[in-house]
Amino acid sequence: MMKIAIASGKGGTGKTTIATNLAWVVGASGRKVQYLDCDVEEPNGHIFLKPTIEKTRVVTVDVPEVDSHRPRQRRSIQRGVFLKNANFCWR
Repeated sequence: MMKIAIASGKGGTGKTTIATNLAWVVGASGRKVQYLDCDVEEPNGHIFLKPTIEKTRVVTVDVPEVDSHRPRQRRSIQRGVFLKNANFCWR
């Protein structure tokens, strides 16, 4: 089984368009396809593929509560790396 991931950190690059077209073409060739849209803001793959929905269920995610009375602890680890004949890298 082959797994193909289409990913990018920037929005509006055509990830959904590429992924849905690839899934459709592979499916149209007779191969089994599983399409998973992991976009947390706008999962729109269903608009392109128009799947038949067999069943639905409610899914919940626990969200931690923030205690505003507890003092915040800030920790930061920073490291500067200097490479000979290269640009400066800060992580």
